[in-house]
Formats: sequence, C-alpha cells, structure tokens
Amino acid sequence: MELLKNKYTKQVSNHVLFLLLFMGVICSALDIRASWMGPEYMVKLDDKADQARLAITFRNSREVGFFNTDGFRLLGKVQLDGTPTGITPSTDGKFVIVTQNTPEKILVIDPKQFKIIRQTEAQSGVCAPVFDAERNNIYVCNRWPHSVSAYNADTLEPVWTTPVLREPASAALDAKRGILYVPNRLTVEPANQDQVHTRISLLNVSQNGKKVKDIRMESGINDYHGMAVSPDGHTIAVLHNYSKFFQTTFQIEWAWMNSSYVTFIDTEKQAVRYIIPLDDVIRGAASPWAVEWTPDGKTLLVCHAGVHELSVINLEEVISHMQFQGNRVSYIDQHEVMGVYRHRVPTGGNGPRSFAQLGSKVVVANFFTDNLGVIDRTALPAQSNPPNPVKTEVKTYALNPDYSLTIENRGEMYFNDAMLSKQNWQSCIGCHPDGRADGINWDLVNDGLGNLKNTKSLLYSHKTPPAMVTGIRPDAEYAVRSGIRAILFTPVDEEQAQAMDAYLKAMRPVPSPYLVKGELSAKALEGKDIFEDSEVGCIQCHFGTYFTDQSLHDVGTAVADDAPHTDWDTPTLIECWRTAPYLHDGSAVTIMDVLTTRNKEQKHGHTDQLTSEQLEALAEYVLSL
Repeated sequence: MELLKNKYTKQVSNHVLFLLLFMGVICSALDIRASWMGPEYMVKLDDKADQARLAITFRNSREVGFFNTDGFRLLGKVQLDGTPTGITPSTDGKFVIVTQNTPEKILVIDPKQFKIIRQTEAQSGVCAPVFDAERNNIYVCNRWPHSVSAYNADTLEPVWTTPVLREPASAALDAKRGILYVPNRLTVEPANQDQVHTRISLLNVSQNGKKVKDIRMESGINDYHGMAVSPDGHTIAVLHNYSKFFQTTFQIEWAWMNSSYVTFIDTEKQAVRYIIPLDDVIRGAASPWAVEWTPDGKTLLVCHAGVHELSVINLEEVISHMQFQGNRVSYIDQHEVMGVYRHRVPTGGNGPRSFAQLGSKVVVANFFTDNLGVIDRTALPAQSNPPNPVKTEVKTYALNPDYSLTIENRGEMYFNDAMLSKQNWQSCIGCHPDGRADGINWDLVNDGLGNLKNTKSLLYSHKTPPAMVTGIRPDAEYAVRSGIRAILFTPVDEEQAQAMDAYLKAMRPVPSPYLVKGELSAKALEGKDIFEDSEVGCIQCHFGTYFTDQSLHDVGTAVADDAPHTDWDTPTLIECWRTAPYLHDGSAVTIMDVLTTRNKEQKHGHTDQLTSEQLEALAEYVLSL
C-alpha cells in the first residue's frame, strides 16, 4: 500500500516555513547568521497550572527565556556565552540547571531574578542534566568523552565520573532505587555482522556512579532521545529509532528502512518490559523526540520532530490489545492497534522537540518555526484518524517577531523533515544524525545488492568529492539529490536540495575531546611525527586541509561480497573520533584496529614495525583531528 500525500502533508511542506518570527544571532553549530532562535528544551517551573512558568532554551540565540502561561509573555531572559544543550528544574522550582557547549559549562539560574547564580566548567559535550533532590546532586552526560558525571548542586563541585559506552545524550533517574538510566546513542560493535546492538547503562548514584549493568537492546535500535519515568516510578519510557539495516534499501513503504519505537523498562527488574512501535501501518511517526506520562499514568505523550505532531496515546488500551511475542509485538498488530488508540495532533509548527503539560493542555516548542503550539487534550475528537492527524484547534504563539530562515537554516529544516519522504517514515537524520554517521552498514542499491557499506559522515562531504564509499557519486551535490530520490523516495525539489547543500557545507567540526585546552597532547604530537613519516605512509593519502587525497585505494579490506569493488574512497580524518566503526564495512571498532588487526596486508600504512607506544601515539593524533 502507498500513502499518497494528503492535504495536510502539502500544507505543512508549503506553509510551515512562513508561520512565525524572532531575532538574529550566530548559530554555534553552523558558520552562519539568522533570525531564528530555535526553542529546543522546555520545562515547567511550578506545580500548579494557573501559576506555572516555562523556561525555554534557545539554541541559536544562546539564551534561556522565562515565560508566563497566560499568553506566554516573556518575563525575562538570561544570555549565555555558549549553546544550551539541556535544562532541568529543581524540585521546588527555585532554580534551573542548564548545560551548555562551546564553552562547556553547567549553570544554575535563578528564574525570578533571571541571573546565573553558580557555574562551573564541564566536560566535552556536556548535556542532559538531571536533578536528584534526595542526594542534592546534578547528573550530566558528557557526550564526547562517553561518560556521566555528578556534581553537588550547592557548590557545583564534581562528585564522581563514570565511563559509559558511546555518546550518552539523555538520562532518567529512578529516584527510589537510586539508578540512573543512560542510553548510549550509537553502537560500540563492528558493523559487519548480522546483529548490531546499542546498550542502556545503569549507574548506581548512591555508590558513586558504579555501573550496575548494561541492558543490551535489540539489534538495530539506536539514536535515543527523550526519556521519562512513570508517575508510580515502576517504568521508564525511552524513545529511539529502529534501523532495518539488514534489508536492501529498494523501498521505503511499511517501515522498510527506519521506524520509530518506545521501549518500556521495568525499574524493579531493570530489564526491558515492552517494545512498542509509534508508527501507523502506512505512515511513519518519525523522529520521536520528547516523552512524558500524564499525572494519572494512563496516557503517554510523545512529540515527533520529523512529522510535526504530538502523539496522545491511551497506553492502557494499547498494551492490553497488542499481541506480544516476548516483549515485542507482531508487525501488523503493532501498527493497527497504535492507530486506533492514539491521536496524532499537529503542533502548529515545524520540528517539535519538547513540551510541557499545563493541566489538560500541552504546550509544544516548535524548533524550526520559533513558536509554541497549545493543544487541549479534552478537545480532541473521540475517534482517532489513522494514519492522519485529527482535526482540532491548535493555538499558536509566535516567540520571534523577526523570524526568518537563511538558506542554510532551511537546509537544516529539510534535512530533519520526514514530511518530505514517502509515507513520512524518515528524514535524512535517520541514517545521518547531526549530519554525521549512525555507525551502521546499509545495503544501498547504487552499487549492487548484498554488499553493505558503512554510513559516512557528511562533514566536509561537499569539499571532498567523490561521494559514497565506492566513489560512485561524482560529488555531494549529486549524492544529495540521489538520496532524496532513492532513500526518501520522493521527487527532487531543487530549492530544497540546494538548501540541504548549503546546510551541509556550513557544518563545522566539533573540537576533539582528545585535545588538551584546544591543543594536541604530548602523545598526539608524537603521533603527528609518525603520521607524517613517509616510511609509515599515512601522509601519502591523508594530507591537506581535509586529510584526504580524494582518491580510491585498495587497503586490503575487500571481501567476496564487495565484488567488483576493491578500492575505497579516502575519507577525511577530521572528526573521525566520532565516526566509528571504521573502514568501508565498519569492521574496525577503533582506530587501533584500523592500524593493526585490519591492516594485516600493510596496504593501509606500514604499521607493523611500530611499537605499541608508537601505535597509541599515532592513534591519539588521528583521534585529535
């Protein structure tokens, strides 16, 4: 079956860009200026709905705004010197905790005085703060060093740091048992195997963050976003993508490539209870971003940044009607049941990434359109309208009277917009989160069947042609348009394609966590000399501004299924610290693997004569780029 684009789809695609308005600022992730503030994280500060205030972080204008809930008037704001990456309130609402990047800090803000009252330096990629009232601690994820840290809420002195697996960027606290649940967004396994898993790390915050266990998730689950603890504390909901990388990408219908799920974890058993889909049978609900229970625990709310909707899910009915196989549901049952007992509600903007409950009303922050959408759950029709949104009034409030998007901004919006794809199953971030790589091998149809290749980061892709691992696309512009046709399965709109080009060209690398105060470490400097040694040979192919000769080479990693291909594109080494696993087939988990176990023929540099200390230094240099 094929879901044809309905009036709603066309209205969103054609008009959402012109909805609203705000203020020009520098965007830290892109080297551009725009009058787009980007409301990203939102929390409620007071328990009573009639007294509530909202605190909202704005990515591009680098500020925290405080709003009343009667007309959403701005009460005050705090200007930051970095990009906010998370916010959480204290239990009594007397202060809010904000994390920011570039520079990395943890900030404690007085929401009535609108000023920073405490701050401290933090680790690379700090994000996702969680407040623990019982222990008076703040927990944060350090995304790039792959760790979690605790800080004393009164002094911001560090208490402990615990390593996790890879790219922690969200967390939820089981306060009763003192267990912090931390998903690792990407895999730490080689990609050239039948199953590829991510894991959720459980840390005991009463024992200095000691790791209790890692819950191994089903193969293909990745790119976690929102998490929420149920009102009774028995369950944690976590949103994520599910990649069907084991299927050749010759179609998109029926969730063939990517689909959206919520996993429920039993906090007593510390194990997965249910894994439930969020899509309809013939229409996706892409990019689930934030989740909350209603106070009575009967309804689950999920905002979908890819399709610009809020899901209002009758959780009791969904679970009671689904046919489970283990802790999962069969394919047909899962989507049809969700369609009957879930209302899909448009949010009045583009890219909803957070929301807050005010009694029966849900206030949604639309990231790409600088506005709030207000949905009254009591006004929803009795019957859902699967697979389409229900018809209901959504009041919108503009946050930015000067709102406008540059071509780069529009490109980022399109890159994240699943409404552009057939049946709305996925956007470009389904395989390229943040424009980088998902760590998974995919069987694309542009170079034959049955020869899976590892996803490449798109950073500097327009500067380093050809594109794709096999170099089959002459340049990134060609690859962007091919991706629209063959991955989103939709006709190319040249304005959208040019905007995506502009967005990708504007991406800038994140500084490596291996740097020491922005400089190469002593070990990395030793590695630089080895890298540039002509006898070792790294510099022969990895040179210049982008560390690539933009040519194809046989590095001894081809297998029979790769035929007729034996030569692979030389990738840029910039930001390779975040693009594991490596090589065309994702068979090397670490850079050390690239230099040793996956270089037995010495076609990928002459490294067999290096000592272990020299190899470590060389790896550290490469990971510092």
